[in-house]
Amino acid sequence: MKSKKYELVEDDFILHEGRKLYRIRALKKIPKGVYTEVKKGQLGGYVEGYRNLSQEGKCWIFDDSRVYGNAVVRDSAVVIDDSEIYGNAIVKGCSEVSNRSQVYGNAIIRDNAKVYNRSKVFGNAVISNSAGVEDCAEVYGNVTVKGIAGVANFAMMSGNAEIFGAAIVKDRAMIVWMNNIKIHGGAVVVGPTELFDDPKICGNAILNNNIIIVV
Repeated sequence: MKSKKYELVEDDFILHEGRKLYRIRALKKIPKGVYTEVKKGQLGGYVEGYRNLSQEGKCWIFDDSRVYGNAVVRDSAVVIDDSEIYGNAIVKGCSEVSNRSQVYGNAIIRDNAKVYNRSKVFGNAVISNSAGVEDCAEVYGNVTVKGIAGVANFAMMSGNAEIFGAAIVKDRAMIVWMNNIKIHGGAVVVGPTELFDDPKICGNAILNNNIIIVV
């Protein structure tokens, strides 16, 4: 059995959302992965138990970030800057959650995806490949964001939607409670914009200026 890479510091804990979370401490050097090297003895963020952070790989929880419930951080993923992972969420691969962002519910962040700048990903949402959710954006429901697609700047996506390729949804665009929407190619959706039921936005389309599409 491989030696543990971290331990729980039992006398360094916080009470958060009715749970007791323990500070982690590295038991050995963890090579630089997505973020930075972790030195032996370095303190990290907080977990509820050993189930929340894998003992394998380069994954780490930095600063005062918190991971609890059944949430898991593994592989080379990192959680940084007072971010929070909980529920049944999984953060894996070489992904990053940072800058006070939250991932919870059954959400999955994987591959090289990033969630940052106070954004939220929850429900059954999946962020994968090199996709990004940033700047107070929210992605939830059954939304999939992949490729190099992005959701940014207070935009909101929910329902059964897929955004991929190099598509961007940004600037307070609201795509909520819709069905089977696909946004891909080099499409740009700029809010406030609303989409409902089965539209497919692709190519180099640009939607803005209070557009409402109902199909």
